[in-house]
Amino acid sequence: MMAKFFVSIFTFLILILNNAGAIGSTISLSSCSQTEVQNAMNNASDGDVISCPPGSWSWSNVNIPNKNITLQGAGIDQTTIMITAARGLEKAAGVGDKPFRITGFTFRSDATYHHDNGHAMIAFEDGHGWRFDHNKVKIYSDVNTTWGGNGLVTLNDAAGLIDHNEFTDDDANPTNGCLHVGVYVMGSGTSRFNSPSMIGQTDGVVFIEDNIFDGRKGGKNIAECGSGGHGRHAVYAALLGGVYVFRHNDIYDADADVHPFCSTISGREFEISNNTWHVSSGFNLPVPIQISAATGVIYGNTRTGGGSINYGYRFQYWRLTTRTCSNIVFDGIIADTRCQDNEGYPCKGQPGTGLNGSVVDPIYIWNNTGFVGSKGTILNDPGSSWIQSGRDYYYSTGNNPKPGYVSYQYPHPLTGEPFKEISGDTSRIPNPPASIQVN
Repeated sequence: MMAKFFVSIFTFLILILNNAGAIGSTISLSSCSQTEVQNAMNNASDGDVISCPPGSWSWSNVNIPNKNITLQGAGIDQTTIMITAARGLEKAAGVGDKPFRITGFTFRSDATYHHDNGHAMIAFEDGHGWRFDHNKVKIYSDVNTTWGGNGLVTLNDAAGLIDHNEFTDDDANPTNGCLHVGVYVMGSGTSRFNSPSMIGQTDGVVFIEDNIFDGRKGGKNIAECGSGGHGRHAVYAALLGGVYVFRHNDIYDADADVHPFCSTISGREFEISNNTWHVSSGFNLPVPIQISAATGVIYGNTRTGGGSINYGYRFQYWRLTTRTCSNIVFDGIIADTRCQDNEGYPCKGQPGTGLNGSVVDPIYIWNNTGFVGSKGTILNDPGSSWIQSGRDYYYSTGNNPKPGYVSYQYPHPLTGEPFKEISGDTSRIPNPPASIQVN
């Protein structure tokens, strides 16, 4: 593990050094219209900063080219972009691998963009070393349950940093429904399961740190939005072998979730660490952390606020029941079949599996505070006979980490901030500096 840690740091340093020479010019736009922004990006050179003025504009199809460029607004609530079509801002698959940066905007939407009609308002399907930071994403939803609006989706092997943003309901629209997903993480498929452990690497890992995820601000009140579960996800899915590191975030009345092998291939791996869950007075969040697949670590998190939870953690696996799934195939296993009738223990992609989705790789949970609910600590939906403590997961109230586990450097090197173990950032979402380079 220590060797893998140093390899990861070396990879980060190479990325930073490779981009250090990409110092270009600042291109100041007279407006931030879709046409002017797209033309500027198409004509920009590596290292250029494209700067938008204050004001409000609409985008339906802005495509990020394969260039090491920064697109910079005047600041949160200063430059506001209305997203009028799914993936209104997109880095498409197959475009290329150069890093880019999006910073200093407020993004809004006027329709519900979710997994059935484009995944989200913003989509990054390609690129490594990109950064999405110091933005506000106000998510529209016209429904209150499972498939409301999504903010940002990452797909394929996209790997980058999402930091110092606010993902929230769009409180400006009185008919708005409820936040569904702030950040939706998806991988590239079964190839992501070919190595024993992804955590500790940087390739294909999405880092989500120092953000605010707020499910309280929509036009619907807390009762109408439902009590957690479907309808309120801060980070969700890790579908198709997706891997995420979710750390040092503030989450209000929403959960973190890893999707099962059912409608699609499951997530691959996760780290959920050092976050603060705020549960509003009078609100019940049934389970802050829901794990339906994969392996990973959960540590250093805190739950606060005057509201309640039923359990701290939930393990579930859908293919143990008669739940209807899809006909998608994962390593020869059809999702719409019962595990007991096919592979048996371990089920394909069940919680506590890693390599090929079928090798036992336990989840470790330790040193979390406030995650004992009114009904208990761990809700084991399949039953303890299938997902077992001491085999598929290890739970500890003290500082008993996964053997050999080494945390990533924090903050992420792309922030340019000095290394520190615990965030000292109290402002959370400051406006970006006046001049920014991708360094």
